[in-house]
Amino acid sequence: MVRYYRFAKTLAGGNTYKLPPDRFYVIKRVGTDSASDITIRIDGIPVLTVRDEFAPIRKTSSNLLGPLDLKQLYLVAPPNKLLQVEGTGNVRIEGVLGILGPGESLPAEYQSRFNMQGKQMITAVTGSYTVGTSWAANAEYTVLELTPKSNEKYVFNKIAMAKVTNHTLSVGEIAMIFYLEGEPLDILTDEPGHKGIDIYYAPYPPSDTDGEEPFSLEANPIVVEGDNTLKVTMMNVSGSTITETASMVAQVLLLAEYYKT
Repeated sequence: MVRYYRFAKTLAGGNTYKLPPDRFYVIKRVGTDSASDITIRIDGIPVLTVRDEFAPIRKTSSNLLGPLDLKQLYLVAPPNKLLQVEGTGNVRIEGVLGILGPGESLPAEYQSRFNMQGKQMITAVTGSYTVGTSWAANAEYTVLELTPKSNEKYVFNKIAMAKVTNHTLSVGEIAMIFYLEGEPLDILTDEPGHKGIDIYYAPYPPSDTDGEEPFSLEANPIVVEGDNTLKVTMMNVSGSTITETASMVAQVLLLAEYYKT
């Protein structure tokens, strides 16, 4: 009978690790201290790419997200398989260690997940737009545009973060608007309130200074099927021009579940 134990380990970027013949990992949470992308490969297949802005190695006052919870898209590293970490920095992996008895093999549910994890994973989708030193009232700029291939699907059911560099954000000032196939997923006029999602409530990342609560699409996911287009814009909804001495850059980061057939 397979025995299970909790584990939490640190893996170093640039290294390859081989699982013993009688042990396997079920990785439930991943974090990193790397500011640039760091990719995990299992049996040579890329299964997850993270960086510290959305998957920090631990929760701190400057990033309250903590390690990324993979939920049903957990990772499986079977016995005798290689686990590679590509990039520079440390990676925290946390989950369950399985120990096989004589004659036992990887349980069917974990074998099934291993077979699919290269085609079903969590991914970060980012975009930016350089606004300049002046942002006119009601001016709207496209920050992100995504069109999956016909055999792909993105399910945006996790955190959505937005910020404007070189600008101190105020409440009711800049909003993020989602469009799916050209249709705004929002009100059409500002009569019942300003257009879009106030990015004051979507801190990038959540912190003890910029807002501790992340904005999430989990309760009402946006599903982008193959060949359909998701567009994300930002609009100045403050009613007046925003002016800064340095160029402002609008940025978004969305976490999604990615599926490929």
